[in-house]
Amino acid sequence: MRYEVGTVLNIQNLNRPVPDQVITEDVYDGVTLYSLAQGTDLPVQTNPNYHCYFVLAGKLNVYLRDRMSVIASKTVSYSQGIVVPYEEAVGCTALEGTVATEVVLGKKLETQKIKPMEVFTVNDLLAYQLGTAIRETVLSSGYSVLNIDALDKGTGLNDLLAEGELIVTCLDGEGNVLYCGKESTLHFGENFHIKSGTKYSLQAKDHPFKVSELIRIE
Repeated sequence: MRYEVGTVLNIQNLNRPVPDQVITEDVYDGVTLYSLAQGTDLPVQTNPNYHCYFVLAGKLNVYLRDRMSVIASKTVSYSQGIVVPYEEAVGCTALEGTVATEVVLGKKLETQKIKPMEVFTVNDLLAYQLGTAIRETVLSSGYSVLNIDALDKGTGLNDLLAEGELIVTCLDGEGNVLYCGKESTLHFGENFHIKSGTKYSLQAKDHPFKVSELIRIE
């Protein structure tokens, strides 16, 4: 398995774009990864649920259209995301070599920080607090949850339960993931795959440490 549980990964480096190609891969149920060469497209589609695109490398144009023309268009760059509405025609074009994930959400969008067709920077969704470790659910919608954990140096979040299959991504600094009796160091841009129903801990030692957790609710 390319995204082995309990191992430090670099998903964008594993999926570098190939000239003139669109490569599609199911990471796990409800999460699809795309590796797109510059100028390639994802076909226009209409979905019954909200979806979210996260750009891991490159730059993606995400647009809505009706039968005649494009009615809204946004550019989503590295480390940014965008939620697209359901029951509207959505398409994407890679403005440069791009690696992105598409996440199925639900029909009800539970968030105060993210609005459909507004680009957001994942790292900016939660600020550090001096001397403490904090967690916030910044997006929840039926099938998926996005948590942000911000740990000041010398702090930790312990004995966390994975409520679904999840990918941890380091957004800032570096820190440790304790999982199945093993301690792994996670650097900026790296990922860590955790199995549903298992426990894990996050620790920031000499540096602040911020991560996102993309959870697929079962």
